[in-house]
Amino acid sequence: MREIGLCAKEFHRHSTSYGQDKSIEEVIKENFLKRQFDQDDIDAIWVTDITYIACSDGRLYLSTYIDLATRIPRCFAISTSMKKEIVLRPLEQYRKTLPGVIHSDRKSQYRSHRYRDLLKEKQILHSMSQPGTPVDNAVVESFFKSIKRERVHPNMHKTKVEMRVLIQDYLLDYYVHKRIHTKFIMTPHKHE
Repeated sequence: MREIGLCAKEFHRHSTSYGQDKSIEEVIKENFLKRQFDQDDIDAIWVTDITYIACSDGRLYLSTYIDLATRIPRCFAISTSMKKEIVLRPLEQYRKTLPGVIHSDRKSQYRSHRYRDLLKEKQILHSMSQPGTPVDNAVVESFFKSIKRERVHPNMHKTKVEMRVLIQDYLLDYYVHKRIHTKFIMTPHKHE
């Protein structure tokens, strides 16, 4: 390498910034859930996250709130951007019983002033995962894996408009009323 003037490319480790920015530390909430995913009380604890959906003409983003007792997606939003409205709109539009606790990761949408104010107004306790530990939110991560395996990946050639219809059908009908959930050995609706 020296004879022909080549040298190895340097490798730089990037340090994470968790716990270093005071403005972030001020809005981080305690992890009240502590991986206690087996819940008996319906609508007591919801878990939430955002994932992207690949389409032929770009990406969609899906924000879902899942009830831990039934594993039913209670409310959701599908958007072309990951702005904070994607986590606010489902809660603002939901007309049934809201939970006592919502558990999320530490994305900026969940740390926004508007989100914190909404949870405070609705008297919902906010729980957050530890940094870099997706297993703290394993139920919603598993749900996203299922929807991608069963709906998204077989239909990646669909446009955003077509994919939105497929996702809505999956969330409102198929997953709740027809798909056998491995935890309950029955549909989430029957379990509820």
